[in-house]
Parts: sequence; C-alpha cells; structure tokens
Amino acid sequence: MLKPQIDPDYAALAQTWLNDVTAAPALIQATREIARYSRDHGEYGSPAQRRNKIIAIGKAAARLRKHLLEIDPTTRLALFGKSPPDENIESLSEAERMVSAAATRAALDDQDRFLSIVDSMITRAEAFSATIAPQSAGAPETPDPIAFGVEWLATIWRRYRHDPPDSSFKWDGFGTFVETILGAPPVGADAAKIRTAVRYHFAASTEWR
Repeated sequence: MLKPQIDPDYAALAQTWLNDVTAAPALIQATREIARYSRDHGEYGSPAQRRNKIIAIGKAAARLRKHLLEIDPTTRLALFGKSPPDENIESLSEAERMVSAAATRAALDDQDRFLSIVDSMITRAEAFSATIAPQSAGAPETPDPIAFGVEWLATIWRRYRHDPPDSSFKWDGFGTFVETILGAPPVGADAAKIRTAVRYHFAASTEWR
C-alpha cells in the first residue's frame, strides 16, 4: 500500500529558511507549479514543435474566417443565433417584428465579435511564432523542471533574505534550501539532480557576467 503524501509544514519552512512566516504562500505556489511543470513538461514539445502548432492554429483560424465569409449572410447569422426570417414577415405582429430585429442585431454583434477574435488569433499566431528562436545545437528542447525550480526559489530567496543565493550546501546555504524544498512533496526531486541543477544555475550565471 502506498503511503499517503504529506505536504511539508510551509509555515515552518518559511520561518526557518526565510525568517518570515508570511513567505509560506509563495513557497506553496512555487512547489505546486514546479510539480505540475515536472509532471507535464514532456508533453509541451520542443520549441520547433510548439512553433509549428502555433502556425497551424493561425492557418486554421484563417480557414475558418474564409469559410464563414463564403456562407450567405442569412445562413451565417443563423450560426450566431438568428433563425432564418419568416417568409410571411407581413403576418408578424409589431412586437414579433421588434423581437426579430433585436435577435438580428444580437446575432450581428456576436458575429462581429467572433470575427474580431479570429482576426486577432491570425495576427497573434503569426507574430508569436516569429518570436520562437531556433534551438542551438545540443540545447535541451524544453527547460528542465528542476532548473526552473531553482530559478523560482532564487527569486523567493532574494525577496526575503538579505544574503544573495549561492551554490552552498552548508546548513544555512541556498543549495540546502533548494534541496529541502524540491526534495519534499509535491515535487519529490532526486537529491543528485537538485545539486546538479544548483551548480549549473550558478555556473551559467557566472558565464553571463
């Protein structure tokens, strides 16, 4: 039988490591997001795959717009909630005509809003796909979730601590803080991977100085 997962005492961790119990919500949010990313990141695909998906979305939106505008206006309005007009319109009462006119205006408004969203999607998909740069040779296709966690925890550390984060794994070092947080549920990362990610984080930071 699997043992139930027990979440850490975030208030105690916040007080111990960040000297501020009010930092507990920040740690909770961070660990939940890091755990979710660690679980799902393999499904996001490489940058090239994401770019292709975005381009496909833009093309699909353009085809949708084209097909909609190829339909006659009466049928198109029916798609947005307005039934085809009664052939014997003269037989309708004044109130029924007013209701019909209001329904037509509402359908036109919905149609215009929908087309505006589709047009925006076409433009945004094209612009956003252009921002995804080609991958360097040998670069990981998606950011490592543990490295992502180190960066997030470094941000929290800077917010609450006076000393800057470093690669120290001493009893009060940033590395030990990261190992404590990411090694516990809900992330439950391997200690060796955490230490490697911490060392890489600071090695990469040094290279960019």
